[in-house]
This record gives sequence, C-alpha cells and structure tokens, in this order.
Amino acid sequence: MLGGILHVGDGSDTNGGTGVITTEMVPGEGDVGYALQIANTNATNWGGLLTFYFPYEGTTPACLDASGYQGLEFSIQGASPSGRFGVNLGMLDTIPSVDRGLCDNATTSDCKDANVEFTLPADSTTWLRIQVPFGALTPGIGSATSCVPVTGQNIVRLVIQPFMSYPPPDYMFEPGAYAIAVDNVRFY
Repeated sequence: MLGGILHVGDGSDTNGGTGVITTEMVPGEGDVGYALQIANTNATNWGGLLTFYFPYEGTTPACLDASGYQGLEFSIQGASPSGRFGVNLGMLDTIPSVDRGLCDNATTSDCKDANVEFTLPADSTTWLRIQVPFGALTPGIGSATSCVPVTGQNIVRLVIQPFMSYPPPDYMFEPGAYAIAVDNVRFY
C-alpha cells in the first residue's frame, strides 16, 4: 500500500538545542525485524506524534478502504509522561477542506478525527499488542459537526501519539520526554 510516515515534533528541538528529536528503526517485537521509534528527550510543548498517511486526492475515492476488516492492530512499547498514548483515524469526512478533506466547518478545529486512548506497559521495554476495533473509536466530527463513525472506509491517516501529563490539582499541561516504538501495523 502506498503511503508516507512522518514524525511530527512540537518544535522543542529548536528550543535552544535542549531537545533531541529522533525517528529511527529499532529491533522489532521479539527482536524480529525492525520497528519505528519516535522520541524526544525534552519535549517542552505538546510532545509529538507518529503519522501514517495514505494516498488520497480531495474527493477522489483514492482513500484507504479497510471496510472488509474489523479494526486496526499493532504492537507498541515505550514511555510517555502520562503513561498513555492515543490512536486517531482521520477520514476524508473529518479532514478540513483546507487540507483537501470534506469537513467544511467554520473553523478547522471543529473537524475531529476518531480516537481512543490506551495505557503503555509499566516496563518501557515490554511490547504490547493492541487491537482497535473500528467501533471502539470515538466517532470523528465532520461537516455541520456531524458524527462520523469509523467504518473502515475513506481512511486518510493513522496517528499514534504519546500523551503528556496534566497532573492534579490544577491539571496544567506538563510536557516531558517520550519514546515509543511501533511494529506490525495492520488491519485485522
């Protein structure tokens, strides 16, 4: 399948050189093959994310159609400040029209990808196999703030994001270092 992979950082690597952001191949699950790892030793803003882009061209039906599957599966290991990570699926109907999607809400922040959260293993070297049934994702938001459930059709991107902390009592944003490796990404 055609597509692209991108590690998007929060810009902290340009913050006086204090952050080190990396995207690298590391030993895969069970030391078989390789996995893709993203990391930042000093995330000072919102952190970072790993994005898998699938080809599409505006309203042309070239998006990924995984409707013959039940969901998404992958293996993950690593650490984030909160010990959690999120999975987002961007669909043609939830991508803002300014980004060649179909969501034409008043502001692009009204267009939301479908998402779900998970906890990373306490031991950052332990691999965790994750299955995400399409129905487990919180539906996205499309035009006219309509609910866009995940059916597997018109998938444009998959995002896996290590979450930063929002500790009590004031729940203020508290960024920090993260490193996650992802392996065996597939539909099941």
